[in-house]
Amino acid sequence: MKTVARTKSSLQKLLFRVTALVISRLRRKDIREVLEQLETLPRQRAYAEVGGVLLALFLLALLAASFGIWGLFAYFAAIVIFFR
Repeated sequence: MKTVARTKSSLQKLLFRVTALVISRLRRKDIREVLEQLETLPRQRAYAEVGGVLLALFLLALLAASFGIWGLFAYFAAIVIFFR
């Protein structure tokens, strides 16, 4: 049971960091500042923001996949360049 709770906690931290990175790059702010803001939000709103960012990344990947292997290559290259 402790393993499940630990895994849930680490997954939550990872998803919060990914969301904070995306938001900080789009708003051109410090990632620590965005992460603190995200953690101080009510849980329901924070989960909605995390879900929205992950959904947007997933939909962009689907759009890129519709262009075949070169579309996926361009998507991953853009992700690497944008989040570097």
